[in-house]
Parts: sequence; C-alpha cells; structure tokens
Amino acid sequence: MAISQTRKLDIVNKYASVTVRKSEVKLSDNNIRFRLFNILTEEYVLEYDHYVNGLVRLGVPYQTVSAKAQDLSRFYDYFNTASQVIVDLNDNSSLYSPLVRVFNSFPIFLAFGEDAPDELASRVAKLLNSPCLKPTSIRRILSTVKQFTLESARLEESLHSYASDNLLNVSSTSAFSSELLSRAKMSEHEKKRLLSKSFLAGCISGGASMTSSRLFSVPSIIKKISDSELAPKSFPIKHVIDFCQGLNSLRDKCLYALLFGGGLRMHEALQIKVTDINFSNETVALSCPEAQEFIKNYTSMRHKGVDHYKIFLIEPFKSFFFDAAEAYWKSERPESTSEFFFLTAPRFGARPMFNMSHQSLVDAFRENLKRLNLDHLLHLTPHSTRHFFGFYMLNFCPVANSDGEISYGYPLEKVRYFMRHTSITNTEKYAVPDVEKHKNDIQIANKLLESTPVNLKNVKQQSLSKLMLNLLGE
Repeated sequence: MAISQTRKLDIVNKYASVTVRKSEVKLSDNNIRFRLFNILTEEYVLEYDHYVNGLVRLGVPYQTVSAKAQDLSRFYDYFNTASQVIVDLNDNSSLYSPLVRVFNSFPIFLAFGEDAPDELASRVAKLLNSPCLKPTSIRRILSTVKQFTLESARLEESLHSYASDNLLNVSSTSAFSSELLSRAKMSEHEKKRLLSKSFLAGCISGGASMTSSRLFSVPSIIKKISDSELAPKSFPIKHVIDFCQGLNSLRDKCLYALLFGGGLRMHEALQIKVTDINFSNETVALSCPEAQEFIKNYTSMRHKGVDHYKIFLIEPFKSFFFDAAEAYWKSERPESTSEFFFLTAPRFGARPMFNMSHQSLVDAFRENLKRLNLDHLLHLTPHSTRHFFGFYMLNFCPVANSDGEISYGYPLEKVRYFMRHTSITNTEKYAVPDVEKHKNDIQIANKLLESTPVNLKNVKQQSLSKLMLNLLGE
C-alpha cells in the first residue's frame, strides 16, 4: 500500500497518523487494551501491544501510558513513511544504511517538520503534514522511543534464545522469557510472527543501540531554544479575576477558584470529595488517590507524586471558592450519592467529573476563553492555572514579617512546599522570576543612587579597608 500525497487533504492544521491507527479497547474489568494497526501491512503491531499494555499491567497511570502510546504511534508513522521514501529516493551513494538514516533523521523530523535540513525528514514531514514540536515534546517522544526500543530488543533477544527450528520453546516455566510471554497471553502464532516478521526482528536490535547514541537526541540547535521563548504557559494575572467571574456555572467558578488559588492539577481538583471540604474552618484537603475506589476504573486513574496533601488557598480565591462552593452545593449540584464534589450536569448523567477525558476539559476551558473574548489565550490549557500559582507565589504574593512589614513573593523552597512538589527542580518550571519586576527593581535602585550623590572613590576605599580588616584582624 503506497502512501499518497492526497492523504494530506484529510488533515487540516493538525497532525494525524497516516500509516497507522491507534485504538483503545475497553475490557470487561474496566481496564484498557491499547492497539496499533499498521495500514501498510494490514496487521496489528505486536511489539507495540506487548510493550504498551505491559505498562498497563504494571499499574502505570492511564495518562502516562496514553501519552507513550501516542508517541510510539507517531514514531511508527514516521518509520513506515521514511522506509517508503528511502526506496523512492533510490540513493545508492549514501554511506549510511536505511536503518541509520531512519533513526538519525527522526529527531530532525520532530524539530523542524517540513523545513528540516535533512531531505528524508523533510519529505516525510510533508507527507504526514507533521508540524514542528516544542523542545519538551521532542525530548519526551525520543525518551519514549528509546525506552521502547531497549525493552523490545531485550524481548527479541529472549525470543531468539528460546527459538529452535523456527518454533518457540516456551514449555519451561523457569525461563524468564517464557513467563513473560505467558503473562502476555500470546498465541503460538503470534509468538512466531513477533519473532520472524515484526519490526523487532528487522531493526529493533540496531535501533536500540542507535537510540542510545548521541545522534538520537534533541539537535544542538534545538537545545538553544528555551520553552520560555515560546508561548507563555502561565495564565496572565490581569485576566484571572475576569475569567473566574465570567464563568457561567457555580461549579466552574469554584473549580477554577480552587485551581488558581491552590495551584492544584486539574485531576487533583476533580478528585476532591465532599468530606475533603470543611466549610466551617474554610479548609480543603487533597484526596489520597491510593485510598479511593475509583482507581479501579483504569482510565480514571490520575496521579502524580506529591510531597503532602495540604492545600494552601490564597485570597481572593479562597473567599471566592467557598462562596461559590456553598452556592453550588445548595442550588446547582445534582442530587447524587456520589462522594465526589464536582459532578457533570444532569443531562450528562451527573457523574464525577474525573471521568471526563482530558481533551473534553481542555475544550471546555477554551470555549470559555472564546466566550470571554480571550482568543489570544487559546494556546493555554487548564494547567496554565498551576503555572499562574507558581509564578504569582514567587513574585507577587504579599508576605508579612513579624514586624508587620510587607514584601512580595515567597522564597522558591516555600513555593515548592505550597505546590506540593517532591523536587524543587519541578517547581522551577512553574515559579519563574518576573523579568519586568527585576527591571523595576533596578530602575528604583538607579533612581536612589541618582538622588543620593555617591563618591565612588570613598566606596572603593571603604571596601579595601574592610578587606584588609578581614585579612589582618583588628
């Protein structure tokens, strides 16, 4: 099956796979099975099935597995298309094997799209209508592919070590590989096909070594591009109050007051239970996912590591939240026995909102932006509220000392605690110093120096005297 240029007509301003189709099948036990269908070979990709669903069996959160599944779908789409393009090019002068060319050009393909300096990467990007990606997205995809190829290479080696006369010997339960394949519930036919016909048998071994090399990494020119130079991730301070007040429902008003004022991730806010909210003391606690029954439904499982489960709500969002939450509870929240506070509207079944897909929440957020004439913010997602919290707490939150004096912005370590991060490195991605604030500080300092005459010779002499005193003593 050849790849046609006309496939680009099916894709408008958004990347969609051309040679593969990713799907999720819901099982009877509420788990999910990820599958990838290769349109060119008209077969399901077995090594993808084995690797991705192995993550599900290990209990890796759904959103993480889903992201990795999408990354691998993009990689297979590229691999299939690049393989055909190499055949069409018929370039016998290249010093590199087709496999080397495919793996070496993949990072360039992700980084530059159709403008890639590599002919193979550029042609594939045009066929797939693939856009340039952000550095963070490139790093994530390359990390996923590297991990996948390494794990798949180990599996392939294990399969070969137990192959005899083209038949797999999996009768020995003591062999690790045999147990691995048994747990995967593959048929004998699938096992043989995985060994002889799959992507693994052809190039995973070479791919594994290549993804470990420096060539399979973010190009050096991309490393110079900081995500901060791209579209800002933080919701702008000047629009926050208007956005919260402009929301139509009481539920959304208290939800976003919680997100802006407490720095919660969306899934953390939606997992808040009725008993987590104390209206008398005006406190909210973060629910511990490990103790909740809903994680039995795999697609609802949302969890990231946290340092603690306390929520620190800042004003005016704290007052706004409790006012809206009380009104929502009394007059708008559907009648339900659910222990979770945030529910969908009755016409959608009055279900806990954590069952909503990530994309549905993003779409609803952006519809509100459009309605409030904030179209210039459509690049943002609900996670921009957490970026706002980190940015605000570091730069602008009023802080009173024991003498009642007011300063602005908490130290980074305290912001880390407020955001419940286990590592300050994560906090630094959110709590970004405000450049304009630093500029203003310098301007104020310069004005003070201008209004107070300074004798630089005296300053130098005082510094030298202090230095000599420290060196020689009194």
